[in-house]
Amino acid sequence: MVVETPQSCRHVELPDANKIFGRTPRMQEVRTKIEAAVGDNRPVLLEGESGTGKEVVARYLHLNSLQQAGTFVRVNCAAMSPRLLEMELFGSDQNLCGLPDFSLKSGSFGLAASGTLFLDEIFEIDLNLQEKLFQVFRERHAGMPGRARIVCSSSVNVQTAIVQGRAVETSMGSFGHRVTLLPLIERTEDIPELCEYLIEKFARSFSRPAPRLGPDLLEIFKRRAWPGNIRELENQIARIVIFGPDEAIGHDVQKKVGVRPEAVRRHRAMRRKGDVRRLPGRFS
Repeated sequence: MVVETPQSCRHVELPDANKIFGRTPRMQEVRTKIEAAVGDNRPVLLEGESGTGKEVVARYLHLNSLQQAGTFVRVNCAAMSPRLLEMELFGSDQNLCGLPDFSLKSGSFGLAASGTLFLDEIFEIDLNLQEKLFQVFRERHAGMPGRARIVCSSSVNVQTAIVQGRAVETSMGSFGHRVTLLPLIERTEDIPELCEYLIEKFARSFSRPAPRLGPDLLEIFKRRAWPGNIRELENQIARIVIFGPDEAIGHDVQKKVGVRPEAVRRHRAMRRKGDVRRLPGRFS
């Protein structure tokens, strides 16, 4: 569990809305749905492949809502056993029937009171615990004041999760808003602006000059599959800022833009020595 106070949460660097949602028409539809969810306290489900920016959108929701003055609490649902996760979420306030105390004054719900509780990979949770959670979620449809906003993420959509036996049937009706984020390959026209933002970000972070990406390299980036989505692009740009524009992935890129073999050998040697800094990620 990661707990961020209002002060620390505001210091987490986020792209502006134009960078988050880009110009792709389908991402503009996503933006419309997110803006509708900002003023509504019902639970939100963010669906999308790993690396498409679900945590970024969750933070955008938090920082643009009435909950922005509260705490942002992130729970990695895939990282804990069912019992430990139940204690993490609800604390020790259980009644004799084993149901959570709906005052929810302890655990993650208590920490996120009047703030936002972000449950990452919700369908990795044990089915019995899911039933308890969704019982809490259904209360949120009444828009009860003074309670945490609930934002969940999943790398598979809810229908698929149900078919695979990873989600209970009641999950379909437990969210007030469902928003699907696009993989990067379906929003390639946004890549140049994303690259520009990421170059500026890492140039500041690493105290390096901001390199310029030529049109050939940008065109290659638009044609790449990017299985890791924006997170993969983010790590690629960080390497370019550290090592210069010669740093590029794949022989096709080296051949196209003339990456010098010595630059590749230098990078590999630095990795073997452990001289390459861990690349900070923001998209999830």
